[in-house]
This record gives sequence, C-alpha cells and structure tokens, in this order.
Amino acid sequence: MQLLVISVYCCFPVSAEEVEGNNGRLLDTTEKAINKLLLQIERQRYGYDTKWQKSNKDSLLAIGSSMYLGKKVSPVTFEYVKNILTGIPKIKNEYETTMSFQSRLLEVLSHVPKSYVLQVPLDKSHIKYNADDQLLIIDTYAVDNTNTRYEGVFGYGTPFYEKIDYINNSNMDVVVSSKKSFTGSYWASNAFGIKAKVNRSKRNTSAVFDGVGALFDNNGELAKLIVSRTQAPSLKASLKAALVVVPKYPYFLRGKVLWDDPTIYSLVDIDEDLNVIIADIQFVLITDSMNNVLAVYVTN
Repeated sequence: MQLLVISVYCCFPVSAEEVEGNNGRLLDTTEKAINKLLLQIERQRYGYDTKWQKSNKDSLLAIGSSMYLGKKVSPVTFEYVKNILTGIPKIKNEYETTMSFQSRLLEVLSHVPKSYVLQVPLDKSHIKYNADDQLLIIDTYAVDNTNTRYEGVFGYGTPFYEKIDYINNSNMDVVVSSKKSFTGSYWASNAFGIKAKVNRSKRNTSAVFDGVGALFDNNGELAKLIVSRTQAPSLKASLKAALVVVPKYPYFLRGKVLWDDPTIYSLVDIDEDLNVIIADIQFVLITDSMNNVLAVYVTN
C-alpha cells in the first residue's frame, strides 16, 4: 500500500509566561501556580507542551511513519479511555496546597498511559475508488463529518469557563459517537396561537476535543492507497480508522447541552449529554480489518 500524507505539524516548548494570561486577564496566584505546574507536568511526561506550533512537516511524518506505518495496532474504545481519565484530579481542593495538589496529580498520572490508539468510526461513503489510477481515496469527512457544541462543558457556569477556548462548529475535534433516543412528545404553541406537536429526544455524544481551529487541511484527503481493481471492493469494505491521542489537562469532562428551542420549522427538542476526552489528536491511522496500519495522517 502507498501512503499520501496531506499535512504535518510539529511542536516547540512554550514558556509558562505565554500561557499565564487568560484572554488578557491575569490569573490569580493560585491559578498561575497550577498552570505552571500543569505545563511542567506536560513537559515531563510527553517531552513537549501540548500547545503546538506549526513547524517542520518532515519531522512528524518520520515519527508517525516509524511508529505506526506497516505495523499492527491494538485500538481501544472511547469508554476504555474515559474510565482511565475520569479519576485524574482536575481542580485543586479549596483547603489543599498547590504542593499537595501536585503530589496527588503526579501520583495518579504515574499510573496513566501517555497516549492511546482510539478506535473511531470510518464513514465509507467518503471513500471513493479511482479505477483509472487504481487509487482508493479517503476523504477527511470519512473521520470528521459531525459537529457538537461545548458550552455545557467549557462554557459559562462550568469550572473551565474562559480557561479553554472553543468555537461551535470550528474546533479540532472528532465526534466518536452520537446516539439519539426518543423520550416522548408534547404540544406547544407560538405567539400566534399555532399549536404543534414537538418530539423530545435524548442524545448521548462522545467526542475528543483538541482546541480551536481546523483539524485537517483544506484539500480534504486523508490518504490515497494504491489498490488493484480486484482488491478495492473488499479492502474498502474492511477499512477502519483510529486516532492517536495524548490526553491533556483537564483530561476528561462531562456536560449537558440544551439545543435551540423548537420552532415551527424544526419540531424537535433535544437534550444532549456530552462526554469529552481532552487530548492532542496527533495522528489518524487507516487500518485493514486486522488493524495493520496502511496510512498515517498527521493532523494540525
């Protein structure tokens, strides 16, 4: 198989002073200390800060290829990672010193893997075969074609309000699953007295959140695999995808999102429970049915 890597980004350390500010507002002394501590822990555990900058593309291409390309991986589920990250301390107790919080956090992190190969869905409708060139082309939409909203996790009223930047529909994230169930209905009316029946639904969504921006480049291709015409149908049907993620503070959060009120044009009332792993999404892996890596894409 042949790999086409679309984009590669690398990282350089940033100083603690660069992250002390919070949208121009100085953090209090305790928050400064905690932010410095978290930055130091990231450097110690991963060898770099999880605030990445665009840099040498060839560096991460070489790293990703040597680590994964042509090798067999063992992807884990979202629930598996969630259960591990749930127990990591996120907020310093009011009566706890910064040093005690540091010790408690380091003790927990010492038992937590640094990175995970996380299984994610692969939408086959965004994989096309070019019979003339014998290329199986995998679009970015095959992995990332669903959005969710994060105000219930990072927004006003949450412990991480103004500490984590997010923009609805413009984040480096991947929705791993979103399951909706019908919970009932009710009658509603508008200001003109027009009545309509509204369906109420509950949605459970799991996502991996990295930060604000585009996870992939604009050309929309994850990989191009050279495949014969006879092999293409079976390979396309069996392809799978996984993310290589490095969890970062605050690791895992839950929240609730109340979607827009029903209108005459959308007679749906949705309550969403959102589970979010916060992590660097480093690579997308395309594998065969036996989890052998056929292509590696380095994200933004």
